[in-house]
Amino acid sequence: CLSKGLGAPVGSVLVCKKELEPKARRMRKVFGGAMRQAGYLAAAGIYALDNHVARLREDHHRDQQLGQTLAAQRWVKTIMPV
Repeated sequence: CLSKGLGAPVGSVLVCKKELEPKARRMRKVFGGAMRQAGYLAAAGIYALDNHVARLREDHHRDQQLGQTLAAQRWVKTIMPV
């Protein structure tokens, strides 16, 4: 997910075998994922991939710290691994 992981305004990336691509495109449309004139959003996703991937390790470390801090609270019952 480009928006959650890399700071783009919207978007996700699907990687699949070439023969599955037509079905994946159809499913995207069925679930409302088709947009017209989405070039500016694609540009934001490309920028995110080019400029934010290097910080993912740092983000994951901070997420682990946050999870440990939350798990130490008595009002937190369960932390599910992601």
